[in-house]
Amino acid sequence: MEYVFRGQGQPFGERDLRDMGLGWSWKREHFLENVPNYLLRIDHVPTGRSFIVDLDEHEVRADLDGDGRIQSREVLRGNSGGVNLKAIIAAAEAIRAENDIPWPGAGSRSHPDFVSGFRLDQDEVNRLKKYKGDPKDLGVAPKLTDLQVHTLMFNLLGRTAETASYKENKAGWKVFEKGAFRVLFQTLGSIVMFGNVLKGSISVKNSDMASRRPRKRTGIFGSDGNIDRAKLSRYRGELTSMAAQYPNQAIPQADFLAMLEQKDALNFLTRAQWKSLFRLLERMGAKAEFTVANFDDFYSNRLFIEAFNRFASDDLKAQLRGTT
Repeated sequence: MEYVFRGQGQPFGERDLRDMGLGWSWKREHFLENVPNYLLRIDHVPTGRSFIVDLDEHEVRADLDGDGRIQSREVLRGNSGGVNLKAIIAAAEAIRAENDIPWPGAGSRSHPDFVSGFRLDQDEVNRLKKYKGDPKDLGVAPKLTDLQVHTLMFNLLGRTAETASYKENKAGWKVFEKGAFRVLFQTLGSIVMFGNVLKGSISVKNSDMASRRPRKRTGIFGSDGNIDRAKLSRYRGELTSMAAQYPNQAIPQADFLAMLEQKDALNFLTRAQWKSLFRLLERMGAKAEFTVANFDDFYSNRLFIEAFNRFASDDLKAQLRGTT
């Protein structure tokens, strides 16, 4: 049985009545083409749990049914698994207030147990907040994989579609490369190697990225899209020993690439990827050398965030801040 929702001209059914019984209420914003709410992923470090916080309506969602997704209906009504509901909301508010852009891993001095998992994009917000915005009940991921975070610069505004468009891909390369020709070359090259040439896009679904990654690579990013911490530690240890052989503890590009080649972790594609990183280091004022600190910043994404802050357009920054 359906009714007309007063003032909206929308069908109002039994599910909506049940929702209202739980204390949910539809608002004007929920019927817009794009719901304007600001939603932020939050990770509770001690428990490893992930939440999605609506900072406009002070509402928290989590994967309550354990299916690996968060649906609109999965709203927390109290503390969960030892995590205080009010603390989750307060932490999200503090992280947003204390960070220009709440990149994954960004924290708050007043809530050290929580870190950001990044802001949801518009499609994700619509799935969780829009009236009938998720007809297939797909929900959204509670947490981005490490590889998704690592490639975030190439897909900053379109994660839900699991596809990086030509425009988004090019915006990422503008952060990393200097010069219009190099940006265009890298954009088109990445589409040829990893994407759909006819559509000009790249799938960022973990299964697709895993199948298209080159065989010769470090393997630090595992098949599940997350960092293999044991392998990361081994590489870091070997890099530390290697760097100690140089007066400034910085490994020249040629020697670093030779080390990877000896490990059978280098081919045409991965060589080009590492060379792009060295060009970025030079653009940021360093030499074509690699240090342990560079290694740490690269795999923690601090290097990419610094590059974004220095080289991204003001318009792109404003979109991520939510000020446009």
